[in-house]
Amino acid sequence: MVASIGRLSNMTLGEIYAEIDDVRRAKGIAQSETEPYKAHRALQIIREIQEESERNGLSNMTLEEINAEIYAARREMEAEAK
Repeated sequence: MVASIGRLSNMTLGEIYAEIDDVRRAKGIAQSETEPYKAHRALQIIREIQEESERNGLSNMTLEEINAEIYAARREMEAEAK
């Protein structure tokens, strides 16, 4: 379903849920059956991102540093989209 941590880190939780819903619909699974999976998968993804940030030495970033990185990444994506 979700290919990589890099891709996950660029997705919002809403986008991850939407991806799960796409798979659910494609397989004909009722939405009520996927709700527990969504919560479990979201927590699993958060853990994976946290573990990767620890391996990369990014787990001690301040909120200001995180916000600066997000801002820079968004500006870069906007520039590439033009």
